[in-house]
Amino acid sequence: MSPWHFSADSKAMIFVTSQKTMALALAILASIKLATGNAIIVCLIFHFFQLFMDSFIASIIQNK
Repeated sequence: MSPWHFSADSKAMIFVTSQKTMALALAILASIKLATGNAIIVCLIFHFFQLFMDSFIASIIQNK
Protein backbone atom coordinates (compact mmCIF):
# COMPACT_ATOMS: atom_id res chain seq x y z
CA MET A 1 0.00 0.00 0.00
CA SER A 2 1.50 3.32 -1.05
CA PRO A 3 1.50 6.38 1.23
CA TRP A 4 -0.88 8.07 -1.25
CA HIS A 5 -3.66 5.49 -0.86
CA PHE A 6 -6.78 7.19 0.51
CA SER A 7 -10.19 5.76 1.26
CA ALA A 8 -13.22 7.55 -0.17
CA ASP A 9 -14.02 9.02 3.25
CA SER A 10 -10.48 10.33 3.66
CA LYS A 11 -10.59 12.00 0.25
CA ALA A 12 -13.90 13.65 1.10
CA MET A 13 -12.61 14.85 4.46
CA ILE A 14 -9.54 16.46 2.88
CA PHE A 15 -11.62 18.54 0.50
CA VAL A 16 -14.50 19.37 2.85
CA THR A 17 -12.21 20.73 5.56
CA SER A 18 -10.21 22.85 3.14
CA GLN A 19 -13.36 24.40 1.67
CA LYS A 20 -14.79 25.53 5.02
CA THR A 21 -12.04 28.07 5.64
CA MET A 22 -13.52 30.89 3.54
CA ALA A 23 -16.93 30.70 5.17
CA LEU A 24 -15.37 30.74 8.62
CA ALA A 25 -12.96 33.57 7.80
CA LEU A 26 -15.71 35.75 6.33
CA ALA A 27 -17.96 35.07 9.33
CA ILE A 28 -15.20 36.15 11.70
CA LEU A 29 -14.41 39.24 9.62
CA ALA A 30 -18.11 40.16 9.50
CA SER A 31 -18.27 40.04 13.29
CA ILE A 32 -15.36 42.49 13.59
CA LYS A 33 -16.62 46.03 13.54
CA LEU A 34 -13.55 47.44 11.78
CA ALA A 35 -12.70 48.14 8.14
CA THR A 36 -11.93 44.65 6.85
CA GLY A 37 -12.14 45.20 3.10
CA ASN A 38 -8.52 44.28 2.40
CA ALA A 39 -8.73 41.21 4.61
CA ILE A 40 -11.81 40.00 2.73
CA ILE A 41 -9.99 40.38 -0.58
CA VAL A 42 -7.08 38.34 0.77
CA CYS A 43 -9.50 35.63 1.96
CA LEU A 44 -11.13 35.45 -1.48
CA ILE A 45 -7.76 35.22 -3.24
CA PHE A 46 -6.62 32.51 -0.81
CA HIS A 47 -9.87 30.62 -1.39
CA PHE A 48 -9.32 30.71 -5.15
CA PHE A 49 -5.80 29.36 -4.59
CA GLN A 50 -7.23 26.59 -2.39
CA LEU A 51 -9.69 25.59 -5.12
CA PHE A 52 -6.85 25.45 -7.63
CA MET A 53 -4.68 23.33 -5.33
CA ASP A 54 -7.60 21.04 -4.41
CA SER A 55 -8.19 20.38 -8.10
CA PHE A 56 -4.51 19.62 -8.58
CA ILE A 57 -4.41 17.27 -5.58
CA ALA A 58 -7.66 15.58 -6.64
CA SER A 59 -6.20 14.80 -10.05
CA ILE A 60 -3.11 13.28 -8.41
CA ILE A 61 -5.20 11.19 -6.02
CA GLN A 62 -7.51 10.05 -8.80
CA ASN A 63 -4.60 8.80 -10.90
CA LYS A 64 -3.15 6.74 -8.02
